[in-house]
Amino acid sequence: MAVQNIPRKVGPMTGNGVLKEFPFSFKAVRPSDIVVKVSSGNDITAEETTLAYGTDYTVALNDNQDESAGGSVTFTEAPAVGTRIAITSDTAIDQQLVLTNHDGFLPESLNEAYDKLTIICQELKETLGRCLIVPITSEKTPQEVMTDLLDVANKAADYAQRAEAIYNEVTSTGLYVSSTWQEIQETKAQIDIHKAAIDAAVARAEVILARNEVIGAEVDALVPHLPDLQINRQHIDDIHRVGSDLRGFETETLDLGSITDTDIDGETKVEDGYIKKVADHIDDCIHPVGDNIEKVKAVNANLDDVKTVAEDLSSEPSNIKKVAQATDDITALSPKVEAIQTVAENLEAVESAASVATNLESIKQTVLQSNAEAGFSFRYMVEASSGMTVSKEAISPSVNIKVGDHVVNRIGDYFRITAVTETTATLSPKQGSFKGEKGDKGDGIQPDAVVVNAESLPAEGTVGQLVLAGMNLYTWVAATDTEEAHWENMGELVGPKGDTGPTPEISVEATSLSEGASATVTKTGTSEAPVFTFGIPKGDTGSKGDTGTTPEISISIQMLDSNSEPSVEKTGTDEAPSFLLKIPRGLTGATGTMPDTVDLGGLS
Repeated sequence: MAVQNIPRKVGPMTGNGVLKEFPFSFKAVRPSDIVVKVSSGNDITAEETTLAYGTDYTVALNDNQDESAGGSVTFTEAPAVGTRIAITSDTAIDQQLVLTNHDGFLPESLNEAYDKLTIICQELKETLGRCLIVPITSEKTPQEVMTDLLDVANKAADYAQRAEAIYNEVTSTGLYVSSTWQEIQETKAQIDIHKAAIDAAVARAEVILARNEVIGAEVDALVPHLPDLQINRQHIDDIHRVGSDLRGFETETLDLGSITDTDIDGETKVEDGYIKKVADHIDDCIHPVGDNIEKVKAVNANLDDVKTVAEDLSSEPSNIKKVAQATDDITALSPKVEAIQTVAENLEAVESAASVATNLESIKQTVLQSNAEAGFSFRYMVEASSGMTVSKEAISPSVNIKVGDHVVNRIGDYFRITAVTETTATLSPKQGSFKGEKGDKGDGIQPDAVVVNAESLPAEGTVGQLVLAGMNLYTWVAATDTEEAHWENMGELVGPKGDTGPTPEISVEATSLSEGASATVTKTGTSEAPVFTFGIPKGDTGSKGDTGTTPEISISIQMLDSNSEPSVEKTGTDEAPSFLLKIPRGLTGATGTMPDTVDLGGLS
């Protein structure tokens, strides 16, 4: 008997609510040694239940466990859809074989005992394969390490969620800042347009002010004479008449200091005096003043403002001049007065927007720094390995990758990021692994039916149904817009040719059988070292032979030291054999004692 080196676990398998029977291929001693466990999920926290043998399931072992190890488990009720199933064994750890002196030393009993020990070792190996093993020098227990790992995993998940939220918030803030910056740029462009218009208006105002300087000078000249002008306005008709008279007469002497009724003889010519001046400007000055006497009064009433205007005109830079130079631009701004008013009313917001624009680079750096500090701690890359330099795009997530992050590959090994460039990241040697022992070999595909060939396939099937026809696997495919429902050939179920196996070390033994028995051949051992035992029946009894000669036997004895081993040596011929018996001496006994008196039956 032998026990093959195969895993003592089948699964995990998944129930479909229909299938009840599940096979296993490892050797078992008793059906009751087979253990079945089920759970509702693949998470390590999922509750696992051990089913009861004989109540929840039964076991059928193959007849010859040496040649065809294993058997099958049959559930009382088919496992529900999604139920995870694992089959293993649990052999009692005891030793029932007892060997005694002068008793049978049977190979079969030894083989059974060794098989049981091997099965127990395989069960322990399977259990240890699912355990967390810490270094022998570690002070932490496996449970403490597992607790730390689960805590790290929970924190990593929490950090990932926080980082994702921060990243989304930063992205949203970036979009808002970008939108606000665009609005600021548009507002700034409008302000630049209005500013250009205002600058043009100021330039036009300066031109107007330059023109007003002349008017201002003339007004300044009139200001000292406003009382006289007011009197002249009251007597404007007389002034007109005086002027007419002055133009019509010439005389050497004429009182021009006042208006009189003095008769004038001859022509009088006026050379100087206010009346002469008034008379000379009667049409171009006096008449307009009379026509605009109310305005002149208004100028007089606002004389302080006129002086302010005069002072501004004489100063540099002059605001009135700027306004005068920007007359056209001011006119152009008239339709936009509401927009300018809005800007003025929201000047604080505009200044704040300008401040945001000024500090936008600082804001950007702050956002990037916050984003970097909130980066992911653990990342994933399918084929990550020690010391490799990879593109950031191959790492997930690929944002904010920094030195100190960890990268986990598809088999659970993890590495530390030691260097980062704009496009690449460099990994350290392997830091550790989250993976366990290699899992058991799966049960493979379980077809719903088996037929001889493709011609034997049923006329119709159900979607997803699997049928093995010959060596090809077919599945039923539903109808589409372009083709009808049909059996789809999934391919031939033939694996690649295996490697050449080792050359076995064959041993041959022989044993005698009784007369008339049939010859036998029994194979034991392993596939690598098979033992063939040939059972050869005895032949028929032959006729009695001639009486042989009586040998002349001689025997001699040789005494050896008490610590020597006894032996027999044969010499001579078959007709006269000689045997030398070598016998060790016995140990010397203790020295006896002589009694003081001996009873000799009356003699003394």
